[in-house]
Amino acid sequence: METYNLNKIFYQLFDQLPTIYVRAPGRVNLIGEHVDYNDGPVLPMAINQEVTILAGPTSTNVSNLFALDLDQTTSFRLNDLSQKIDTNNNALPDWAEYPAGVAWALQEEGYQPNGINVLYSSNIPIGSGLSSSAAVEVGFATLWNEINQWQIDQFRLAKISQKAENQYIGVSCGLMDQFASACGVIGSLDSRSISASSSVISASSIFRNGRDSGKVHISAITWYASSNSDIVNLLMGIDCIV
Repeated sequence: METYNLNKIFYQLFDQLPTIYVRAPGRVNLIGEHVDYNDGPVLPMAINQEVTILAGPTSTNVSNLFALDLDQTTSFRLNDLSQKIDTNNNALPDWAEYPAGVAWALQEEGYQPNGINVLYSSNIPIGSGLSSSAAVEVGFATLWNEINQWQIDQFRLAKISQKAENQYIGVSCGLMDQFASACGVIGSLDSRSISASSSVISASSIFRNGRDSGKVHISAITWYASSNSDIVNLLMGIDCIV
């Protein structure tokens, strides 16, 4: 949707114009599936499908969210994020746990995010394995970073976003998804030393086009946790690999 139309919807919702506009891309991974959380190298690539966030500050500790694609709204207080409840003391909807988790992770790192009014939308297919949730996390981390002028670097924003996913959402993912979205370059990440390097690669030579198959990719919490521990146990039992 065009920015003008998003601005119009934002004004209708919150009686103010947005003061910040953030975009965070999804990603594909060329090499290294399910090794980033087991100390392996990966080769992710940011894509042109993205989460778009429009926001403005509030004068309270309440954040008000409107998910355009879902046509759903919710609000949560920043002083009781650990309870995962909205301002009516009902459980937060699943989609709202991602921005709430980022606010929680920022607080855990010593930052104090302020209340915000937010409209956001995404053209990343949900459940497609293109890291739509990581893009939401990175987008909100970037939003609070910019609106508060904290000057957190992109790599640390990725780590904070991963903390939200691991400890608030409960998915034992590695750093790859948030890293690819936050840093936004074609590159490689060594998950063991937490080092990154970018490489100039002709996308047309390796990735002609991607299509949504309509198949849902589920990052099941129990699956991630069990696969992580299973792989660690397997590697501990191997003395050498020929």
